[in-house]
Amino acid sequence: MRNSGFLLACAVFFGLLSTPQFASAAPFIYDENISGDIDQNFFDFDFGLNTVRGTVSFENGVSDFDFFSAALPEDAVLKSVSISLMTGAGDTSNDFAGVFGLSIRNPPFTIGGGSDLGIRTDEGGDFILPVDLVARFLFFVGFNSLPAGVTGIDPFIFVNDYEVAFEVVPVPLPGAFGFFAFALAAGGFFSRLKAMKANA
Repeated sequence: MRNSGFLLACAVFFGLLSTPQFASAAPFIYDENISGDIDQNFFDFDFGLNTVRGTVSFENGVSDFDFFSAALPEDAVLKSVSISLMTGAGDTSNDFAGVFGLSIRNPPFTIGGGSDLGIRTDEGGDFILPVDLVARFLFFVGFNSLPAGVTGIDPFIFVNDYEVAFEVVPVPLPGAFGFFAFALAAGGFFSRLKAMKANA
């Protein structure tokens, strides 16, 4: 029983260590309407749901596409990116930015290294970009193409409001999970062994 209790206590301890803890995390929130225009900003994300809100536009050859970069905590996984794209005030094009994209880079940086991801957004609405990759830095984040048909001499005014949420979680600890499962199994074995001895 002593061995069983010890193993179960270890299982609980390591199980708690391997469970993502967000109590001290402070997910990042940036809103252009409150904090100013996004223009190649560099953000610091944390564990949790990090949110960026803003507006992309194109009028008379002048574009505002809000590209930015971000650093994630060490040993972090970018699980997914949720995107909401809608018509903004003053839009006369009834169109939407064609693609949302980002580039994941991890040290050591090498030419051609990393992962470039994107999703079509040209119909507007809500989108989910599954990622589930270890990520330390995000570069070239934003809507990186004009709607189809919009040109520098187009009489229409293109305005889209967006909200993008980045789900960031700690890297799982497989060793701790393995020990947790082993300790539970061992605890059950010792309990059954004790019961067999008691019945003998």
